[in-house]
Amino acid sequence: MHFLRSLVFNFATYCGSFFSTLLALPTLIMPKAAMQWLARMLGFYIIFCVRFIINTKIIFKGLENIPKDRKFFVASAHQSICETFVFNAVLNAPIFIV
Repeated sequence: MHFLRSLVFNFATYCGSFFSTLLALPTLIMPKAAMQWLARMLGFYIIFCVRFIINTKIIFKGLENIPKDRKFFVASAHQSICETFVFNAVLNAPIFIV
C-alpha cells in the first residue's frame, strides 16, 4: 500500500508540475503577479496531494510572527523539493536563494 500511495503521489505531483509549467509559459510576458498566482496555486495543489494522497498534514508554525510590512529571510532545513512549492502557498511572493 505504501508503494502504491507513493507511486500515485509522484505521478500526481509530476503531472501537476508539468501542466503548471505549460500554463506558466504565457505568464512570461505577463505581469509578475500572474506567475506568482500560478506558483501559489501549485503550492496549494502540492499541499492537497500531500494531505489526501499521502494522508499527511502539513503544519506551519510561527506564521503569525512573520512581518507583514517589511522583508525577511526564511532559513529552512530543506527536507524535500516540495518546500519550494509549498512556501509559495503560505508566503507572499517569496524569492528563493539556492
